[in-house]
Amino acid sequence: TADQALKLSRELFVKSCPPRNGEMRGVWIHSPYGISDWGWDRTVEVLAKNGFNAIFPNFLWGYVADYPSEVLPNHPGILTERGKIDYLQQCLDACRKYQVELHVWKVNWNMGQRTPEDLRKKMRILGRTQVTFDGRDTDYLAPHHPDNFALERDAMLEIVRKYPVDGIHFDYIRYPDNGTDFSFDARLSFEQVIGRPVQNWPADCRSSGVDYLAYAQWRRDNITKLVRAVSQEARKIRPGIKVSAAIYGDWESARLSVAQDAGAWIDEGLLDFICPMNYTASTEEFVYLLQKQLVRVQNRIPVYPGIGIHLLPDAAAVAEQVMLSRKYGADGFLCFQHT
Repeated sequence: TADQALKLSRELFVKSCPPRNGEMRGVWIHSPYGISDWGWDRTVEVLAKNGFNAIFPNFLWGYVADYPSEVLPNHPGILTERGKIDYLQQCLDACRKYQVELHVWKVNWNMGQRTPEDLRKKMRILGRTQVTFDGRDTDYLAPHHPDNFALERDAMLEIVRKYPVDGIHFDYIRYPDNGTDFSFDARLSFEQVIGRPVQNWPADCRSSGVDYLAYAQWRRDNITKLVRAVSQEARKIRPGIKVSAAIYGDWESARLSVAQDAGAWIDEGLLDFICPMNYTASTEEFVYLLQKQLVRVQNRIPVYPGIGIHLLPDAAAVAEQVMLSRKYGADGFLCFQHT
């Protein structure tokens, strides 16, 4: 009886939450094909009927695309006997039909499991992937490498040129951790920037090393360079397009650990809104992160906190974080992720 009463009280809480006009109500969707067995039309229709007004579908990874790209290799899933299926166009058509914004989500640098193994192996052989401090290869493209930079930039701008989407969305716009990139090519690139050799590689560039601060700034500059290039060029190609990024919740820590300098991007005017991934089941931690973010942004652009629905027990817990986002001044929210 107590369990039933608790369930009922939580359902009533959800129903008591009022709507709010003018806010972003978005979802990230990892599948480039829409919800399984639904396709894009039904996926977008159901979201629209339930009050969502924006979707962020993942169509691009580090070295593969799930649409007919001329920049990135095409994923085998779009290839048929009749030719290539343009799932991105299907998604765009559905979004226009149901008046839902489409922001195309790009996973930057990370080739991930979505990229076929032969393509990942090719990049490792070419020396275009990041290497850990102890010499292990990764599936992350090296941001300093000029060919990788051009690949990331051109892939995102291809979307802007070919499709009248509402926005382009950065993700994994960072290094994977503070243990990369210590490849030989990274050493040469960093030494060229500082104008002298590194005496003890990689020790001098790790957290206690004499070149750590310069090396950390070099990594941040590599990431910011891509954000700047895509942002500036995308706005020239399609005026009014919205450039956004999914970023870590703790901005100060991310600046040091993964070279993600979100505050600097906001200061430079490179983003139209920002989506901090405040994934936590703790309401106290959620509010703490959001308040710090809003203070840093200072109302210059909208803040749409990411709600980790995969960590929450029920709809009432999601609704609670939505209401807290509104209470403390956010302009909307995104849910990670819709399946």
